[in-house]
Amino acid sequence: MTNKAGRPRLLLSTRIGHLTAALLLFALLYSLTNHYSAALFDCCSERIHYVATSLDSSLPFVAAMIVPYSWSMILFIASFFMVRTPSQLSSLSSRLILATLLATLIFYLYPARFSFERPLTTDWTTVGYAVLGAADKPFNQLPSLHVSYALLLGVSLWEVVVGRQWLVLSYKGLLVLVCCLIIGSTVFTYQHHLLDIIAGMLLAAIVLFMVDRQRSVLVLKYFAIAISGFLLLAITGFFIATNFKQPLFEYTSLVVAGYWLLSFMCLAWVYQSAEINTNSSYFIKDNRGKLTLSTWLTFVPLLLAYRAMSSLSQRYYSYQHPDRVGSTDWQPIGNNTSVSASARLSSPLFIKGFLPSQVADLAAQLIIVDLAAEASSHLLAIRAIANNSVKNAPRSTQYSIHYLYWPLLDLQPFNEADALVLIGLFEQLNQLLADNRHTNKAQAGTSLTLINFHCVMGFSRSIAMQVLYLVYCDKLSLENYQTWIRQHYPQAHLASSYLPESLITALSCAKKP
Repeated sequence: MTNKAGRPRLLLSTRIGHLTAALLLFALLYSLTNHYSAALFDCCSERIHYVATSLDSSLPFVAAMIVPYSWSMILFIASFFMVRTPSQLSSLSSRLILATLLATLIFYLYPARFSFERPLTTDWTTVGYAVLGAADKPFNQLPSLHVSYALLLGVSLWEVVVGRQWLVLSYKGLLVLVCCLIIGSTVFTYQHHLLDIIAGMLLAAIVLFMVDRQRSVLVLKYFAIAISGFLLLAITGFFIATNFKQPLFEYTSLVVAGYWLLSFMCLAWVYQSAEINTNSSYFIKDNRGKLTLSTWLTFVPLLLAYRAMSSLSQRYYSYQHPDRVGSTDWQPIGNNTSVSASARLSSPLFIKGFLPSQVADLAAQLIIVDLAAEASSHLLAIRAIANNSVKNAPRSTQYSIHYLYWPLLDLQPFNEADALVLIGLFEQLNQLLADNRHTNKAQAGTSLTLINFHCVMGFSRSIAMQVLYLVYCDKLSLENYQTWIRQHYPQAHLASSYLPESLITALSCAKKP
């Protein structure tokens, strides 16, 4: 959906969704670390830090600055309805969420308390300070999120007004004034110290640097899971240890939380540097298609989740499409070769109909191309049914099984795939086909080659890979590949943003063996 200027139009539901995510994360983590610091102050006050300097004691308390201090949350909420494009909304959300994550992690690692007592007010500002006192405690000091948010909001909202020059200049001047007043209010309301302001500015600079270099929103997703999970586990362990007077609970929770943090931070880094070689070096598999022990030790929370989701997805598919369970749709592409796309086959219902009926009396070559980085391949299951078929088939029936690992991270679109790397995979496939034809000719026999692409969850990724291979082999073209998908796989979800035409073009122009 676009506006009159031809730019994508933001739906109200999209804006509200981004705002809800940012607000909920802030409410959860900020209040969690605030209560943690307050509880720590009560039981172990020596672990609380104070960052006031001599300059802070000379700053006056200005009660009226509670007004611009309150503008921070108003501007926070309004910003999601002020941005004009999807890219502006995405940048705004990423910046605010990343600032919240980093700040709350620092609040836990370096709990600090405001050093002075705020004077009591008896004028019209009393209500404002009463609300502030009820909503916030004198902790979560360094860095100041008010300062970080003000700077990030100023940068994110800088280009949202267009039109006459006087209007743009007036808007930008007002935006600068509002953000400066918010920053100044943090010290004049006796809510923060000067070092908190400096740290908040530094945090904003780090966030801008990181978001500008973020490859995918999935990087931020796993970064958020890493820090949120760490804080929840560590602080929960602290409260349990405090209530039961057992420090062992806190130490144990810190070990578990630290592992969680490192595991998902490592995953975020893999998404940040998403390349096939990087994927295969972190998600290592043996020649049986099984994830290695080192991979399990590094990513066990993620891998257990994917194992559960894979099982549930196959159960759901068998419920929604009972007529398709137990059979694999093989597409002939000539030279006694057929290609199929499937999910990772783990259920016996899916595996039993994997082999086509025409291989009963043929020597067959099976080539399994595993696209799933986060789950083991179905190679062993396929090998088992192939061996079982051989027992019940004529003596001439043989199976030669080859396994190729080409890992893509879940939800990693093909527009991040290197065409040259894809071509390298397809060259391996075609070399195996050539070797099989040569062997078959020498033995004067008949052989069928089956190529199966499979991913971790559903069919769409496997179908995309099958399409790319058929394009590379001149079986499909830029003009007809979408029609072919609709004809053979109407349930596939292959938007142009996921399977770009530029990649189709690159493969169609590649030199075939």
